Amino acid sequence: MRVLLSTLLFLAAMLLGPLGWSAPLSAPEGRVILSVSGNITKTNAPERSDFDLAMLESYPLYELEMVTPWTEGTQRFQGVALKELLQSLGAKGDTLRAVALNDYHATIDLKELADMPVLIAVKLNGSHMRVRDKGPLWIVYPMDSFSAADRPRHEANMVWQLRSLEIH
Repeated sequence: MRVLLSTLLFLAAMLLGPLGWSAPLSAPEGRVILSVSGNITKTNAPERSDFDLAMLESYPLYELEMVTPWTEGTQRFQGVALKELLQSLGAKGDTLRAVALNDYHATIDLKELADMPVLIAVKLNGSHMRVRDKGPLWIVYPMDSFSAADRPRHEANMVWQLRSLEIH
């Protein structure tokens, strides 16, 4: 019931859209942990937007509880709605290429973000994630919502140790 409630609240917030980030994007003060490039209109670095942890956590944070193939038991992820982050940057395109620290990458169809609560998780079970724990950022899908047939594609898109997003 708790998972259902948190998913419903997340979906409601996603459907209402971002709260409106019209202010210019400030420069990161801490270590850059995410760079977004490609077809975006709001930048704070040459041809990209760089984010430190504090900047990401300034967005509304949402929660997903689920079981993943890479962890034991139910996990609680907290993070930024990927859809809201992209909207705040004026992202336009059909696909997003998510790249990990080890250069693993996945291509995500941006249409599927319209009504699916996909997060860029900054916390796992209430704690920031270290690189050894698949952090500092992890793209997470609501895996408990998918049929067995849909799981492999979405699992492949759950990029951990995320370092960059490229909008095409």
